[in-house]
Amino acid sequence: MPSPTRLLGACIAAGLAAFIVALILRPGPEALVKRFFADLNEAVTAYDTIEVFALIDADYDLLAHWPRARIVVPAEHHDEPLVVHEVIRQFCARIFFIRQRNQTPPPTVSLTAVEQVEVLDDGLISARASIAAEDRQLRLNIDPPRSVDFVFRRHGWLRPHLQVLSHDPLL
Repeated sequence: MPSPTRLLGACIAAGLAAFIVALILRPGPEALVKRFFADLNEAVTAYDTIEVFALIDADYDLLAHWPRARIVVPAEHHDEPLVVHEVIRQFCARIFFIRQRNQTPPPTVSLTAVEQVEVLDDGLISARASIAAEDRQLRLNIDPPRSVDFVFRRHGWLRPHLQVLSHDPLL
């Protein structure tokens, strides 16, 4: 029977080895950008409002990025990001529910290429991505694919994921 000291040493060595392997296998910025768009497309085509909003950073200015979406937020709440996000989340949930009930084809968002990825000094990730998108009801059609600059915030350390913080206008 191994001694407790040897057993403790073996456990520490195994834990350290697992940690080093996890660090080595941790996805880089380009892989994170690709995973972000795969997750976004999956959430949008599934009409999953919760997952869509899980990919949006709390500091993302929804009203500025989607001015033609006809979302009404009371003027007294424009400076309260959490209230704005909740109003827009509820709006999107209603739209998704109506589309699903009416069997409207879901919108699509697809990444065709990641052209440039840069980790900025403040830890944000800047990426130029070539995307295609289609949503007949919003009259959004990006085809052929177009290069769009995105800024993402990385969350998590060992198993990181991205949330969109900003992007070029899409509409």
